[in-house]
Amino acid sequence: MLKSLFSIPLSLKIFILSLGLWVIPVPINAEKPTVIPYDVEGGTEDTRPGGTRVAPSPVPPVAPIAPITPRDLERGTEDTKPGGTRDQCFTSENIKPLTALIPKSEKQLELTVSPHPSLLIYFPPSQAQTADFVISNYNTNQLVYKITLNLPKTGGILMITLPKNIPELQTETPYSWTVKLNCPGSNLPFIKGLIQRNIPTPELTQKLAETPTDQHWLIYSQAGIWHDAIANLAAQLRQNPNDPQLKENWQKLLKEVELNVIVNEPLI
Repeated sequence: MLKSLFSIPLSLKIFILSLGLWVIPVPINAEKPTVIPYDVEGGTEDTRPGGTRVAPSPVPPVAPIAPITPRDLERGTEDTKPGGTRDQCFTSENIKPLTALIPKSEKQLELTVSPHPSLLIYFPPSQAQTADFVISNYNTNQLVYKITLNLPKTGGILMITLPKNIPELQTETPYSWTVKLNCPGSNLPFIKGLIQRNIPTPELTQKLAETPTDQHWLIYSQAGIWHDAIANLAAQLRQNPNDPQLKENWQKLLKEVELNVIVNEPLI
């Protein structure tokens, strides 16, 4: 057969070639689609018509929702010193500041198990004859109790106790309190904080039942129930101001929470 092919006249060969019986492949310069790996953290995969996988649209990061917690305890004064307002209140520049007897820590509130708890505040010598104490429900801003306190010029530590003729503090509910000195001027020194009443645990109730009353302050302190710990010990010291053991316990308790500067201030 090969021999018969070579025997075909040249004019016939040219005619056969013109019919395109010999096919020469031509490469197609087609661009291959780029495949982008799926980003697991970037959102859902986007598959569009045409079979080409495309990158998902960037999803902006979502900030975590902060838990609703009481505001940080704020210490200090509102004093911006316009016209020397602070000097009109305090008798000396080196005076100890208005101070709440609570631990200096990162905790946002201090605890009690009492329905009508006590708070202790150190009032420095000042020109203020009175101070306002206000406590409100933190969540609703509903006023719980307000009183104007008479202050001695000499200063000292004052115990503020919620009276039993007002409603009990609700459990597991934060309350905000404020103490503000009534001095001349518009910018008044103040301190504020948070308190929450918790239900005593069975373990705490049992320990209190097994412990003498004069040692309850220690049980409260070990359980982190600060307001009841210091109020219990302060009440004992007011009744027995010359008891050396009570004085030692009082100073130790205040030093443990970095209140060294007022350990020797009198209870008034």
